[in-house]
Parts: sequence; C-alpha cells; structure tokens
Amino acid sequence: MKTNKLMMLVLVAAALVAAAVWTQSRTTRARRPSGGAGAPVVAALQKPEALNAVGALAFVTAESTVRVAKAGGVWVAPDRFNHPVKFDDIRKFLRSLADLKVGQGVPGGDRELAALDLVAPAAGADGKAKPGSGTLVTASDKDGKALATILLGKTRSRGGEMGFPDGRYALADGRPVLVSETFSGLPAKPVDWMETQLVDVYSSDLAALVWTPNGKPAIVLTNESFELKLPGLSTNEKMDTAKSGKLSGIVSFLRFTDIADPALKPADTGLDKPDIVVAKARNGREYTVRIGKATTNATRHVAVSAAFTPAPMPEAPKADAAEDAKKQHEADVKKRKEEDDKVAGEIREFNERAGAWVYLVEGSRFDGLPVERKDLLQPPEEKKPDAASTNAPPAAAAP
Repeated sequence: MKTNKLMMLVLVAAALVAAAVWTQSRTTRARRPSGGAGAPVVAALQKPEALNAVGALAFVTAESTVRVAKAGGVWVAPDRFNHPVKFDDIRKFLRSLADLKVGQGVPGGDRELAALDLVAPAAGADGKAKPGSGTLVTASDKDGKALATILLGKTRSRGGEMGFPDGRYALADGRPVLVSETFSGLPAKPVDWMETQLVDVYSSDLAALVWTPNGKPAIVLTNESFELKLPGLSTNEKMDTAKSGKLSGIVSFLRFTDIADPALKPADTGLDKPDIVVAKARNGREYTVRIGKATTNATRHVAVSAAFTPAPMPEAPKADAAEDAKKQHEADVKKRKEEDDKVAGEIREFNERAGAWVYLVEGSRFDGLPVERKDLLQPPEEKKPDAASTNAPPAAAAP
C-alpha cells in the first residue's frame, strides 16, 4: 500500500514538473521574436509581373527624398529635370528586394525598433533626424500606386565598430527582421545613381590640346615624348609643367556634382562666352569642354561634346600583289571598319546622353588656369653678376 502511494506521488510530481517545463517553454517561445527564417521579406514583389510593374522608387530619410521613375522607357530623376539615371543600379536594387530573405527575427518593441533605426523617418524642430529614424523605401507602379514598402534601419557589423557589415535591420509588413543584404549603395542624392563621369583622358593619351580662354588667342599644346609642350620653344624657354598639367587635368576624370536647370539661357550660364578646351586623343576621339560662369555654391557651368575622326585605312596592296596579301588587306579593312563603327556609336551615345545638358562641376579644378602663352612658361632665370667683376673704382697704384 505504501509502495502504491509512493508511486502515485512520484507520478504526480513528474506530471507537475513536465507541466512547468511546458509552460516555461511556451512562454519563452512567445517572447522570442518569430522571424520565419528563409521567408521572403517583401512578399509583394515575389511574382515577376509585380517586379516588372515597378515604375518608380522613392527613398525617404528625415533629411532628404530621392526619387527615380521610368519615363518613356528610360529611368530618370524627376527632381533633377528628368536627367537619366543608371538602370543597372535600379535593376540591382529591385532584384535585391525581390530576393530578400529573413535571416532572423528581432524584438518588435518600441524601444528595440528605435535602437535599430526602424522608426518612420521624421525631423525634429532643429531639422535633424529624430532618434531612430530609418530610410523608408517605396516601390510604386506607373500610376503612383504603392506596390511595396520597406523600412531600412541600421547596418549590423560583425566584429564591433571596426568590423565588416554583414547585414541590415529591416521592417516590412509590420515584421522587424535582420537580413544579410547591407544595401550599401542606397542613394543619398539623385546624382548618386547617375553616370557622373563626363570625360577621362590621360595627358599621355593626348595628341594635342587646344586651350582658348574667352577673348584670348588659342594656345596649342602638342604631345612630345608623352609631355604636353608649346611648339616652337626657344632654347631659353622652359615649360611650366604645373600649368600645362592644370590644363590637361580638365579632361582627366572630369565629373559633375549636379545638373543645371535646362531653362537657363547661355547668357545665364556663361556658355555664350565660354573658355574652351579641345582635347584630341591619339585614338581619334576628340572632346570639347566649354566652361561657363561660376555659381553661388563654388561650381562652374560646363557643357561637353565629343567627335571622332577615324585614322586612314591600311594602304591597299598593288595590283600584282599576292592573293594572300589582298585577302589580308580586306580582312584588316573589315576589322577597322567594325572598330570605327563601334567607336562612332559610342560617341553618338555620349552626345545623346551628355551633350544635351549643362552640368555643374567643382569650380576649384578651373582655378589658376593660364591666360596667355607666357603663363605656360617658367620665369626667366635672373643672371647672376660675375664674381670677378665689380663696379668699384680701380685701386690706386702703389708708390
């Protein structure tokens, strides 16, 4: 009897322990965020037709809003006079959104969301972002209807502050999660997704450079031994390489920082009376840079255009030349024509893309440019008086 009672007590105790463990486990699971690891974060963009229907993107922070939209089959920046933007950047971003998977769930309390910058962007009275403000991304169709939204928060770095980023916190459909994508290429301003490089020709690749300051005669520099020099230098004239380098630097890595209003007239931009640089490259490409007035934000108005002059075709063999030589000549001419057509197409595309706009370029790169030919020369060396000669009167003869 005592044995039976003891067994009953043991069974009851075991049941109570099991119930307590089950209750604790259930409570822990309830507190632990349910992330659904591996599930898509932006469910609305999973179907290809939904992804293809995206016609606009907006990136909203507390300080700024960047918008890109499709117009006439081309992606442009509506807030920058519909200047084209790089489709590759947009395609890459949309594909990242569609492929975004939950890495793990994170707590969704107000304090936790603010700590991860997963609060809707808002500015305070001082104009600065309120604590916890994230980046709100909205994908819309061509009619402006929102197809998907996601709030991007802090980037997570593995290894502390000096570590490398390996993920980002995001909030979509009311669910905060950690994802492996860092979205490091988000645009902070429209030009971040534009092809900002206009011209990039190294001085060693130049055959000649023509510099014409407004109202002054043209100055021609030719490439001699991979150095730009004035033709016809006399024996006592030496080039100031810093000044010639300043000129060639205009067409080396020339980039813009913003777009000028297309409604501005040439007299407003100074392009009615510009300084002009013509860079003639060895490969037949030619770039013309017209430099206009300065703006209030330390930039200059700049317009660019390009041209191409193919080199002469290989000389045809004589009539009595061998058939192999004639066939080789035909192959060489065909290859050259294909190469020239490709370059001509690139130049045409460049003029269509860049030639229709007036750009704003950092003004410091145009400071201290030479105005006349003498400005490109080193100052003449002062002749030192002969140590043996003197202006003192001759000494009196000794008695």
